[in-house]
Amino acid sequence: MATPNYNLPTITGNMTADVVRDVNALAEATDDAIKQAVDGVDLSNITQAVANVDTRLTKHLDNMAQHNQYMDGTTKKQLVFGVNQTLNCLTVDIVEVTA
Repeated sequence: MATPNYNLPTITGNMTADVVRDVNALAEATDDAIKQAVDGVDLSNITQAVANVDTRLTKHLDNMAQHNQYMDGTTKKQLVFGVNQTLNCLTVDIVEVTA
């Protein structure tokens, strides 16, 4: 008996269990199913799409400083967001912006 979508082997109650044989059969069937699913997939569009997102994100991050600045009297200040890895939390610092 096998699974309906990928034809992976299953064990029924009346079968004798052989762990090595059964795990190897499942591994081989899974490997075959993945290979069949991936073979012929054109990854060039995916690669280009990821590159486009990366470019847009980089541009956004480069321009982000202008959105986090404000005037405090005559002093321009900027919010700097970060992550404290030790405490696993967000941080916000306020720094003075110099020209």
